Amino acid sequence: MKRSFILLPFILLLLSCNNDEDTEFAIPYSEELELPATFGIEYPVSTELISISTESDDRFLENETTASLLNSARISTAQITISGSTGDDFEFVDQITIFLSADGLDEIEVASIDGADVGDVLLQADLKVIDVKEYLKLPTIQFRLEYTSDGFSNQNRDCVLNVRFTVDATKA
Repeated sequence: MKRSFILLPFILLLLSCNNDEDTEFAIPYSEELELPATFGIEYPVSTELISISTESDDRFLENETTASLLNSARISTAQITISGSTGDDFEFVDQITIFLSADGLDEIEVASIDGADVGDVLLQADLKVIDVKEYLKLPTIQFRLEYTSDGFSNQNRDCVLNVRFTVDATKA
């Protein structure tokens, strides 16, 4: 019985030294893009692929984890802002769908935006709840925007896509 009392603190000490501590961190990306001109027909228009270097190994190392220790990753913010001429806005937009892809993985819909009002220069996307950890493990990810418009716009619009990933992982 005395041995049990002596071993119990030792066992508790060993269990408390367990290194399986979880961490949560954000990885923001910001990339310029161009929304092509529209012709007043509600036909989906697609942007060029927006390629982003994830620098994931460095980002994981900064947060004391590795790709193999990721528990989950999701997009927590997706915004599009006008970066071009003053006076430009998103009034011409009916709907925008944001897709994510990477080499060897399927293209998936991750967010959408329904409509814009006169004067809107920033659009906040409604996010899909999808685990995208496999995409973040790769060196490059691609975003593609597809949008519809019933307004005529004879000019391309310079924009910025801001995306923030929230990652849940176990520390290494």
